[in-house]
Amino acid sequence: MGGGRENITTQHGRLEFHHVEERGVYFVPHPTKLWAKVLVLKRDEKKQKCRVRDLESSDELELSPKEIIFYPTNEKSVEDMTSLRHLHEPAILDNLEQRADLREQRPYTRIANVLIAVNPLRKVISPPLTAFQGASLSSAPPHPWATAETAYRQMILDGSMGKGDQSIVISGESGAGKTETAKMVLAYLCTVANSSSTSNDDSDSIHLDRQLIESNPILESLGNAKTLRNNNSSRFGKFLKLEFIKQENQFILHGAAIETYLLERSRVVAQADGERNYHTMPPCSNFLESLVIFVIYEIQAVRLLKILMMQKHIQHFV
Repeated sequence: MGGGRENITTQHGRLEFHHVEERGVYFVPHPTKLWAKVLVLKRDEKKQKCRVRDLESSDELELSPKEIIFYPTNEKSVEDMTSLRHLHEPAILDNLEQRADLREQRPYTRIANVLIAVNPLRKVISPPLTAFQGASLSSAPPHPWATAETAYRQMILDGSMGKGDQSIVISGESGAGKTETAKMVLAYLCTVANSSSTSNDDSDSIHLDRQLIESNPILESLGNAKTLRNNNSSRFGKFLKLEFIKQENQFILHGAAIETYLLERSRVVAQADGERNYHTMPPCSNFLESLVIFVIYEIQAVRLLKILMMQKHIQHFV
């Protein structure tokens, strides 16, 4: 169908007038919703215009494909958007919106090996762990665990050739769910590594996963704050490095390091209206209070980080 698609569309999938059919459903630009689905009621060959009805508001209007972009729609939503017949901006947004519908919420979708998460803003029941262990990315449902499993298996596969390092990049706007997704990936990797370990000699290695997970609340108390869009927004970047070693033909978690950067220090002494200071910091009303709070914050941060280092929460490399 790829060749046929090129024959009926212009660049980027935009349709010409003679390819817009009556009773067909299409995407058109919308002033507030970005894109809207419309049903073509009638085509005017002479004017080269279409009478359409907005499927959500039922408003009727006259549009010309020469002046307004018409994009074809897809018949159904999919887990992997590379399988969409028509792949363009409104099709991607519509697929994500359908899967995020509260009546049958599926917050995760992928495009090949890129996972897209739409924050459900509520607790979602996790699928069974066994659905991901040993499964390929294409056979497992879209989920952060599937991404973590793929990285772990690829590390084992490439490790025999001396190039097993893998990276998982978690990005998004404030409130998108980066912090929670990172916790899920970390918990999965620690669980998989522990299930592979048969040794009980190294208590530090056995409890390293718990130490890593338990360090999160401390980091969040120092670097997270309430913003207008998120009650627990991370105001810093975090780089987490896990080290695995091969032991008895299995890879186990041996060490970890957490590095933080780009902390929003100005928040300690000033916050926008409706926002708050870091969770561990009280509000301040004047410059002197701000200065005192800033010094306390710096001392508290250094003290807690030293405690974490001593307890091997932050660093475990030998």
